[in-house]
Amino acid sequence: MDFVQIILNDGRYEMRVISSIPDWSANDGEFLCYAAGTARRFYIYVNDVWTYINFTAGGIILLDIIQDTDGDTMIQLEESTDEDIIRFDTGDTQGGSAGERATINNEGFAVTSGLNVALDGRDGNDYLKYNSSSEYIEVYLGGVLRMEL
Repeated sequence: MDFVQIILNDGRYEMRVISSIPDWSANDGEFLCYAAGTARRFYIYVNDVWTYINFTAGGIILLDIIQDTDGDTMIQLEESTDEDIIRFDTGDTQGGSAGERATINNEGFAVTSGLNVALDGRDGNDYLKYNSSSEYIEVYLGGVLRMEL
């Protein structure tokens, strides 16, 4: 495939379509569109590294993880092949690594034991909590345990 060059932002950045994976240095902010066979990627050069996202010929973006810059909050799509689980992870209160807080799979939505599930439209003192010791769902209103199910 021949290079196709489109000038963006008054010529500051170039968007080129390429047929080989970039292995050269570039200017921060340079964008590339890679197309070879069935592989499709958008590349951007930031902090001396080429980073990319995959997409299909039909325009569907393919992602494994959506993650914040310090790596302690993320949404993961399938940790292993064909697992069909979406994980919601957030950093712990000590600033350490991310911990799994909730999952969605073909059976439904699950929250990690001991975490609060806020009641929509209510203040932060109204929530549900699963207690793994008693195996009850606890209902808190106004911060006070009102019911166990």
